[in-house]
Amino acid sequence: MKPIVQFEEPFLFEGLDWLVQRMSWSLPGGAEEALLEAVLPREKEVDWLAWLGSGLVITTPAGDELWSGTIEQIRIDQRHGSRVISMAELVNRVKVRYRRTGFSGTDGDAWLETDWLENTKSVARYGRRELLLELGQSSASQAEALGLSLLNQRAFPSDLPHLETGSQQPRVLLTCKGWWSGLVWLMDEEARGRICHMAGGKSHQILGTELSNSKLAQSFVITESSFHLGEVNFRLALVSAPLDDVVLEVCADENDQPGAVLASAVLPAGELNGGWQWVSWPINPPLVLEFGVRYWLVLRRSGAVDPLNFYKVESDDGPGYGLGVCKRWSGSGWVLVNEDLRFITLAVSPLPELIRDLVSVPAGHSVVKFVRINQPKEVLAFRWRALASNQAERLSGWLALASAPGRTVSAVVNGQKALDVFPLPRLPHLTLRLNASGFWQDPNGPDGRLESVPVGRKVDFQQKQWVVMAAEWKPLCGFVMTSLSEIP
Repeated sequence: MKPIVQFEEPFLFEGLDWLVQRMSWSLPGGAEEALLEAVLPREKEVDWLAWLGSGLVITTPAGDELWSGTIEQIRIDQRHGSRVISMAELVNRVKVRYRRTGFSGTDGDAWLETDWLENTKSVARYGRRELLLELGQSSASQAEALGLSLLNQRAFPSDLPHLETGSQQPRVLLTCKGWWSGLVWLMDEEARGRICHMAGGKSHQILGTELSNSKLAQSFVITESSFHLGEVNFRLALVSAPLDDVVLEVCADENDQPGAVLASAVLPAGELNGGWQWVSWPINPPLVLEFGVRYWLVLRRSGAVDPLNFYKVESDDGPGYGLGVCKRWSGSGWVLVNEDLRFITLAVSPLPELIRDLVSVPAGHSVVKFVRINQPKEVLAFRWRALASNQAERLSGWLALASAPGRTVSAVVNGQKALDVFPLPRLPHLTLRLNASGFWQDPNGPDGRLESVPVGRKVDFQQKQWVVMAAEWKPLCGFVMTSLSEIP
């Protein structure tokens, strides 16, 4: 089989006969890397920079898609030497996270971020390629200067001489990356899905030494629509060795104090190890909270009060949360506290909804044009996400979350730039055998050859069933399975 190369901008490549040297695929992602080579006419003048980032599709002679992606690197070999033009390290949007100078604490309040710094010309030409940098203690001006310096160095493709000597036969070699690789250069962040009060941290409230502090309550207001509460967090510490659990109750508001219990969860005492830490109470099933409505988070011990073994709940230095108040149970009623507890509430959403939202932003710069999802809708994940992972990492994590024993979920981005999410294995199944030379053959293929990408397919081999997780293709040996996962 001689693969056919089709470029999105064919006028750039007129007169060149391309030979595919190698193609590779892996899951999740699909098309991974392709290496192409062509003899270069000596008289041909080429604007090499115009090639970078161009899309291409590699097909069978019959027109079936094998591989698709973009040109990332161009190497030109000529008699007088070689030259490499590459966008492998290109970055045109940078955000710098840094630690406040003079801050001695360990909490998240110590960290600040610059705005996104960008080179607009590079973004317009190559699309967004983002990077998050982290510094130690620094000032805002130092952090911004670092980001601008990096942009100055990496906002456009590198153009360097190659170390190898020149070639007697002028040629051009393309290194291409699959569409999934574009998701690596888009950072993921979502502000929706979290209602919290994080300020403060220098004060605390006692929980459970006597009846007058046997319960603590913090009110809050829902400021988003479709808020399905999936987890509540407080910052706690234990004193001595309490053996009972900490119970969280989500309550309705009744005359500015906790009313009916809507949901509850338990934090086992064994999950605390003494010092201050953020701890979580999963809410299962998620609780639908209404926009604009006030609710209460109530903490109490599951056992009796104990003046020697108890809990502490971190608060701010005054009533800093404008949409709620903190109250303490006195033994006979709720008493206002002149502080607010530090808390986090997190909403969950179905994975299909989150995946569609993820790849639809940023507008005009998304690698993916549309999404097809064939996986269980009941899988939930947190909507709010801190700026820490790129889109490829986030999708991989969600796919792992959607998988279960006996059911693996994966995804690819194909030549139509569609993100296809599906359970493994994919249809059709393949029955393969190794020939005398050790190459894979398909008894049902033309002349016994395997001419379709096997990644994601079920393979019957050596009386066992496997899913092909990674493969590559080379002219002399055809498809080679580089990673197989046995089906139990």
